[in-house]
Amino acid sequence: MMALEKTNATLLIFLLIHLSQIRIQNQFCSAFPQPLSPFRATKNSKSDALPSFLSGYLRPQRVLTHTLKDFRSKSLLFASSSSPSSPASSWSPTNASDPSSENGGRQDENKEVRKPTAKATPTATTTNKRSVIKLQKYTRYPVWPAWNGALIWAVGKLLGNTIASELEDQITGRVCPNFFLDDSLTTTTTTMGDLHDEETPTTSPFLLLVHHCHSFAAWDPLRYFQRALILPEGFPAHPHRGFITLTYFLHGGFRHRDSMGVEQFYGVSSNRNQKRQEVEEEEKSSFPHSQWLSTGAGLLHEEMFDNNNKEWWQRHELYQIWINVPASLKMNSPSIHLLADHTDTPVVLEQNERVKVRVLAGNYRNKHKASTPINTEMLILHVFLEPGAKWSCPLPASGGWDTCFLYLRQGTLTCFSDGEENDSHTSTVEIPPHYTAHFSKTGHGLELQEASGKKRADFMFLAAVPIPEPCVTRGSMVMTTPGEIQQAYADYQLGYFGLPWDHKLSQPEWKDHVQMYPSRYSLKRE
Repeated sequence: MMALEKTNATLLIFLLIHLSQIRIQNQFCSAFPQPLSPFRATKNSKSDALPSFLSGYLRPQRVLTHTLKDFRSKSLLFASSSSPSSPASSWSPTNASDPSSENGGRQDENKEVRKPTAKATPTATTTNKRSVIKLQKYTRYPVWPAWNGALIWAVGKLLGNTIASELEDQITGRVCPNFFLDDSLTTTTTTMGDLHDEETPTTSPFLLLVHHCHSFAAWDPLRYFQRALILPEGFPAHPHRGFITLTYFLHGGFRHRDSMGVEQFYGVSSNRNQKRQEVEEEEKSSFPHSQWLSTGAGLLHEEMFDNNNKEWWQRHELYQIWINVPASLKMNSPSIHLLADHTDTPVVLEQNERVKVRVLAGNYRNKHKASTPINTEMLILHVFLEPGAKWSCPLPASGGWDTCFLYLRQGTLTCFSDGEENDSHTSTVEIPPHYTAHFSKTGHGLELQEASGKKRADFMFLAAVPIPEPCVTRGSMVMTTPGEIQQAYADYQLGYFGLPWDHKLSQPEWKDHVQMYPSRYSLKRE
């Protein structure tokens, strides 16, 4: 009887995982209409079901949100620098539930709710530092492998967010899309007054930041079942128009192929990099870790994980950021840039190497400039703080740098900010792992410190001057009006972007396909 019950429990868990995979696939595939005639499906033009997370990234998501009013009225999230960090669920307000928490968004009436108070420290002068005005935690979906993601979910429910984040870093198995449509300038009704509303965060021109953390094991039999019947290992051919994607790898890599006939391999520890452990250090640093893709008027591309089936275990971790461009640039020719350390993305060591900053876009401290071809003023940094280390980032006090936020991958941060007007005290706000923190729109910069004193903090920092234009999105298209979105999908259906191909095609078969069904928009050669 006990064996039967154990078998039934195992089958139930597997069924739940399978249903979650189907839900993800249905959610993220519906935005891609298939091309219509004049093309007919052939071996070389066969399209997969396009189970790409990219197709649904810009759909509104339920998130845990805290505003500046919460901070003022309830002393929410204010923490003393000497107090121990607490799980994310321990300081949620009683009248706010977390849809991305492990209890499915239901407030646990038996759980103690703590409200840490602010620690005020006298300061001699006011430095006008930016403060945290909102914290968000977005849903993390279990995938690649989903069973690991389900385990992390269970651990988070039992032991809290901090333990779950540490486990995710060890075993992988989740993806977290940070959707910014609800809070940014990306709506058709935005007015210039919205840009100056201090308590409404702005994320323009950034539309989306996705954190992928996956792995593939040769010994995992469910991997092959998933790859054959549910999700391929990556993102088969799908269309884009009107924005930029920055794909930045921390581990692993992608094989990129597009309807312009371009094939690229990039990433960290890519299998195409001659087995990276055998390559000299200078060659490692020059291998591209990122791709800056300006989709322009339109193209199809696939992004498949660069897996070696002979490897026992392969980790792939990356960020993908979607960046809007001004309307005047949306119909330009597509262009692609690969980015590598030192040659393209400066790596800056500060405070006796206790702070490390990789500059992915923009000009850091006006002397470390990335080669990334940005169209608007922005700054994208990957920052590492050793235990207890402090980091300050200067930002122009004028010039419209309203967008300023970070996503914390690992560790815990303390943000130091100035008090209210006529108040000579400094307040602190603690940022837990896997949270997105939005900062106020004014100030000369911000000051952060690794909070625990024991573990390294690792986060993405993004700041920019917003684009004061309407922005409309659907699926993988980003334009300025609904009519332009409809036109984009009409052009895709007519084959102007090229015709999707099967991701299993060999390199010669794919070349033949894109020559037969090319994109009508020429690639901009840099």
